[in-house]
Amino acid sequence: MHRPAVDLDRMGELRTAFQADGTVTAGNASNVGDGAAILVLATEQRALGLGLEPRAESREPRAVLRAQASVAQEPEWFTTAPEAAIRAVLDRAGLDSADIDLF
Repeated sequence: MHRPAVDLDRMGELRTAFQADGTVTAGNASNVGDGAAILVLATEQRALGLGLEPRAESREPRAVLRAQASVAQEPEWFTTAPEAAIRAVLDRAGLDSADIDLF
């Protein structure tokens, strides 16, 4: 993968994104899609009602949504939001990280 050269001397000159005296700039912020995910769970009946065709191998109930969580923080703490969201959803579900096979 080719990465363009970065002029580190100019990084400190970039305009801040959220506050005039802030620290988040285009040079140190994550991409817009970082951490984004989607999961659609529905009964077969609901999916068919929406004109969707469930995958054949998923016709038996195999997934249960136990909990969900969303976490927002100050922009300068964006890198810790996933950890906070994981902790919140595990607490709501009554689970521990050792109970999870894959994150």
